[in-house]
Amino acid sequence: MAIDVAGYGRALLTRVRGRNGREYAEVTLTVALALTEPAARAQLRRLARGLTTVIDRA
Repeated sequence: MAIDVAGYGRALLTRVRGRNGREYAEVTLTVALALTEPAARAQLRRLARGLTTVIDRA
């Protein structure tokens, strides 16, 4: 499944099976970062916090 958010990025969700036979959701994100280094780092910190929330909810 692909989710596009114009101007911001894209998420790809793929269902995969591990060697142990268990199935997982694999998530690949492409996110547009700010042009300045401090702002881009802040975005990455927020993204990391948000991903923790997503994993907890799953």
